[in-house]
Formats: sequence, structure tokens, C-alpha cells
Amino acid sequence: MNSLGGVVVPMRDKTPLLKNWPRLRSQDCTNDWLLTQFNRGNENIGIVLGEPSSGLISIDFDAEEPLAEFLALNPMAVGTLRTKAVRGCNLWFRIKGEYPPLTILKKEDRIFAEWRSTGGLTVIAGIHPSGEHYISNNKSPLKINFNELKWPLGVEWKHPTPPNSSEPLNTTSLNSEYLNPCNTESLHNKPLDCYSHKTDSINLSSASAIADNIQGRNKSLDNFQKTHPSLFSLYEKLIEPKFKAMPHQRNAFLMQAVPYLYRVVGDELNMELVGLFHDANRGLFNDSKAQHMKEARAMLKGVADSYRKELNQGEQVVYLALKPPQREAFRICRDLALRKDENSPDGRFFMSCNELASRLGKHPPQAYRLLGEFMSFGLLGLITKGQKRKPGSRAMASEFEWKLA
Repeated sequence: MNSLGGVVVPMRDKTPLLKNWPRLRSQDCTNDWLLTQFNRGNENIGIVLGEPSSGLISIDFDAEEPLAEFLALNPMAVGTLRTKAVRGCNLWFRIKGEYPPLTILKKEDRIFAEWRSTGGLTVIAGIHPSGEHYISNNKSPLKINFNELKWPLGVEWKHPTPPNSSEPLNTTSLNSEYLNPCNTESLHNKPLDCYSHKTDSINLSSASAIADNIQGRNKSLDNFQKTHPSLFSLYEKLIEPKFKAMPHQRNAFLMQAVPYLYRVVGDELNMELVGLFHDANRGLFNDSKAQHMKEARAMLKGVADSYRKELNQGEQVVYLALKPPQREAFRICRDLALRKDENSPDGRFFMSCNELASRLGKHPPQAYRLLGEFMSFGLLGLITKGQKRKPGSRAMASEFEWKLA
């Protein structure tokens, strides 16, 4: 913070851990409570860009070709701060005077770069969702005027007339429940849900671009609902409430979604659901569906290799003795049994044949057979047998007990 003159915020992967990060100002960063948030474990360091950090901005290049074009026109940029992780890089500048807000730059209908300034933030240090460390060239950001930068022919800006950078996005200092020194006692005891696990707005400056993304998303989901109604139902139940698509956070989605889905659905459905997420939000992502699925399958293999380490010794013995379809049902049942539910004692859970079948992508008779096998193995105990829907009474799932708890 001292060397860059920037406002810092703790990040989990590429997601800020403070809901009100856009309101942070430099005086807030000396607050003891904020500083302790970087010691919780595995936090990345993000910089709040633009007006809050006195004109500090970054230009985010996801590919080498646009970066090379930019450097050819701006050779002085070789001497500015550069950070990177997997591909492309961020070039950092401190802009004097006026400059555009957060903006997507396009060239020939493709994303050329992202101008990250007021309203945005960039990770500057830590670990990328891929596992790679962010690295830098240890230089200082160049101080320049915006009009000193040159852009390749054909690059489109959504804000041809830069607004006045002295007009802040939100000048309210964050002396609220998050950073007020008078309230630090209550903050130390706050649960994790006081943090934001996802930002509240899509960082696209163009209303037309936002509309295109919305229309494309709705069209993809509508088509999928018609062609794959059962899978669409799972998507609405498991993906929609937990994950929000954001620009440049496709990898972060995979890092969270694939391990989560590994415990709640079968492997094939895992891949289909993360694929549908790309289809529904393709306007926000640079990488192709093929690249997305390649990374998802690689991550699935890694999750499968590490899952056994989570099991206790008895569970490991049983898990290795099961066949692949049985292992998928094992993971689903175990996950439900270990969840805290005020309506069910520890180790107990409700499951119908139809529900298990939908999560495995199988027919109800196959799910019925799997549950029967688990009971015969002594892996599950039947507490209450379910009942089908009848006139005057609703259907009820069976209640089971996980014997390896």
C-alpha cells in the first residue's frame, strides 16, 4: 500500500472479501481490523483502482497478441509495473488528470483488453485460481496523462470522452460496520457471511453489451430448458443460487464449482452443468467452450485424486471397495449426512429415489437399487421409509442414517 499508494483489499482468488470495497479509501487501510484480514489464510491482495487510489489503473491483457500491439505503440510501457499469473498480464499506470472509468476495449468484435479504473479492482499479489503465483517485474507504475497512451487502429472505447476522474464513484468513507474502529469488537466475532463472496454488478460499462449478455443468457437457458428439462432443473437448484458469472472469473468459477458438484452430482452431470454455465454466460468469457471443458475435466481429475484424503479411515476402505457408480452415490449421501440440518440429527438425511436418480443422471429404479445395496452393505440405515403422494397427503422422502459418521 505504501509503495504503490493504492487502496488494498483482501481477496479470495479473484473475489473481494469485503462487500463495500468500492468505498474504501487510503485512510481506511490503516485500520487494524482491515489489516488483520490479510492474516486469515490464503488471502490475495487486490488494489481498488482509479479515484480511490489516486489514479492508479491497470490495463488487463488476456492474450499476448494485443499486449504486443500495445507495447509496439507505447514502448515506454516496458518500464512500468507489470504483473501476471497464467497468461497475458496487467500493465499498471498512475494517470494524471482525466481518464475513463472501467471499460472493455474491443477490436473487431473481440475483447482487446480491459481498462481497469474507477469501479474496478485487480489482484496484484497472491495465488491465481490455477495455482500459479502472481509475479511482477518490481517496477513502479509510470505517471502519465491518459492522452499519452496510443491505441491500435480499430480499438473501440465505450466512453470516447473520458469523464472527470476527480468525480468519485462513491466518496463515502467506509467508516461503517466494516471498518469503524468503534465497532471492531463486534467485527472480530462476525461470521464469514459478513464477507462478500461475489461482487454485486457485472463490470461492463456499455448498456448494450449488458443487454446482449442478458439476452444471450436467457436464450441459452430457455433452449436448454426445452431440450434437457431435468438437467435444467438441477442447474437452477445447484448452480444459480451459488454462482454468479463475472468477467475474467471463469477460472474462479471452475475452482469452486467442480469440487462442490463432485459431492452433489455424478461426474457426467458435473461436466454438463459447468458446460451449461459457459453456454449461458459466453459473452463474459474470452476462452472457448472447448478450453473451458478441457480445464474442467483436468480439475475433475484433481478433485477425484484429493477427495479420498478427506475421508476417515473407515470411509476410505469402503469407498475404494465400491464400483464407480456406487462411489458417486456414496459422495452424494455422505455430503447430505454431514451437513448441519436443524430438522435432522447429525448423520441423518432425507433422500428419495427420484432425487438420487436426478443427481446421478439415472432412472429411479437404478437409484432404488443403489440405496438397497448401501443398506445391505451396512453403509446406510433406514430410519423412516418414504411414501408416494396420495390424495390428501404429500410425498415424503425416506430418512437414512450414515453409518460411517
